[in-house]
Amino acid sequence: MDLATTIPPHLGNLSFLALLDIGYNKFHGPIPFELCNLRRLKYMFFHNNSFSGEIPSWFGSFSQLELLRLDGNNFSGVIPSSLGNLSKLEKLSLSSNNLKGKIPITVGNLSNLEVLFLNDNQLSGHLPLEIFDHLSKLQALNLTWNQISGSVPSSLFNLSSLQFISLGFNKFACHLSSDMFDYLPNLQYLDLHRNQLEGTVPLEIGNLTSLHYLDIGGNKFVGKLKD
Repeated sequence: MDLATTIPPHLGNLSFLALLDIGYNKFHGPIPFELCNLRRLKYMFFHNNSFSGEIPSWFGSFSQLELLRLDGNNFSGVIPSSLGNLSKLEKLSLSSNNLKGKIPITVGNLSNLEVLFLNDNQLSGHLPLEIFDHLSKLQALNLTWNQISGSVPSSLFNLSSLQFISLGFNKFACHLSSDMFDYLPNLQYLDLHRNQLEGTVPLEIGNLTSLHYLDIGGNKFVGKLKD
């Protein structure tokens, strides 16, 4: 089914819905306020449509939500800090939109989060140093194709559950410290391509024995890779 319309506001009357999947259609316009009544939602698939406007702040009231996919739309504005209230959220994808501004520090409150995809937006600013401190279950992080600058928080590299890190095509500017790779036994994919990373590549990168993919091209590294 390929629907090209706006979301009917009366969907908000279905207050017992646990799953709402309208992905891969041509819905457009803003998300109607009436959907804030769907407080029992656990899974929300709104991906690959043409939604526009800002992501509503009232999404933060979906206290039962475990999965939220808004990727592949035309959402603009900033990521609402209220999303940090979604304490049960496991998967969050806001990729391929037109989101701007900083990633809110409240994302660090999502202690059950396993997947965080914010790639292909226009996000900027520095990552808060403590944003990863409580994301101990995080397995996949994708921030590729944004304009994020500053240092990569060292707390990211303490998350032993991580399997996938993609930070390419940003403006990160820092050195990679030798202890960054001591606590990532499950990491399979590491993309730091096209940033402004400096210094030498730590020998300890060889400790990533589960790694299948490594891309550190297009940076400002110096020195030589030793045996």
